[in-house]
Order: sequence, then C-alpha cells, then structure tokens
Amino acid sequence: MPDAQEITATLHAIAQDFSTDVIARQKRSELDPADFKRLSQAGFLLTGVPVEQGGLWQGPDKSARPYAEMVRTIAHGDPSVALVASMHPAVTAFFLGVPVVDDAPAAWAQQRQWVIESARTAWWGTVTSEPGSGGDILRTKSVAKPHADQYLLSGDKHFGSGSGHADYMITTARVAGSELPELFFLENKDEPWDGST
Repeated sequence: MPDAQEITATLHAIAQDFSTDVIARQKRSELDPADFKRLSQAGFLLTGVPVEQGGLWQGPDKSARPYAEMVRTIAHGDPSVALVASMHPAVTAFFLGVPVVDDAPAAWAQQRQWVIESARTAWWGTVTSEPGSGGDILRTKSVAKPHADQYLLSGDKHFGSGSGHADYMITTARVAGSELPELFFLENKDEPWDGST
C-alpha cells in the first residue's frame, strides 16, 4: 500500500502531464473522467480511508498537511481538477472524524463503515451552497421530507464540487422538527440533472 509521500510523487508526475495541455484545459467546460481515474490509480482515494483499514486518514492533525500537499501538487497541473479532488477527503472527514456517537451507535458505525468502503473506489463531492447563504450550511433553506426509507430533498443549490463526476455528494437540508440542518448524501453517478430521480 503506498504512503502519502509515494502518492504525492505519483501525483507530481500526473500534474506535469496535465500542465503540458494547460491551454486546452483552461477552455474546458466539463470534467474529464480520465483525469480522476489517474488520481484514483495513484492512490488519492485512500485519503478517505482510515490508516487502520489500509488508507491514509490519521485524523486532521496528521492528515491535513499531506492532503494539502497532494491537492497543491495536482493544482500545479490543473486547478479545477484539484478543487474537485480536494472535496473527497474533506467530505469523507465528516464520517471519519466521528468514530462513535451516543445516539444510534450501531447505525452510525454501519453507515460510517459503508462510507469508508465506498471511499476506496468512489469519488465524493459536495453540493451545499445555496443562493443567499454565503456558504454557511446552517442557513440552508432546502427541505428534507421522509419518504419510505430515505428522504426527498427540495431546494436550490448553486455550486457543487464534482457535479457530473462525483459518485456521491453531501448536501444539507432541514427536516421538520429539527433545530439544525441535517447532513445528507446523494448517490448521483450517472443520474440525470433534472431532479427526476
């Protein structure tokens, strides 16, 4: 299993390849899945997996600097790819950073482990920003209503890192009766963007 330094060295080579095509990349209006496949093959997705399970996550105090170095390295080749890639460890950290909860500990452990397993092979992104929120997720106006064993979300989101590429996206919405917004994740790989599903 490669360590953070080995992955960063591989990312450096990938970024150099990206930079040879900088003009064409700056004109792009969508992400190229091949770029993210290369990052995955380099081991970048392991940023969303705890070290005790074969990944790189050792908590924010030990992982923030090497993660930032990886993203900075990618950005030298393509800043847009780096921005989207940076969301993977940032989003999975919501789950990695809370190993145990008092409320429904078994359900949390199961969901947390599911996220960890998905993070080995699937990209995570975020679509939380809303018009007028200033990026503050506590100001979400989106609404979540229970529907069978999941929720239906309705609202306006105007920025999503990884849109059209990420396999899973986190978002926020308010559930009736909850004081604070809740965090949700959407499976959206290959889903239409018209809200029909």
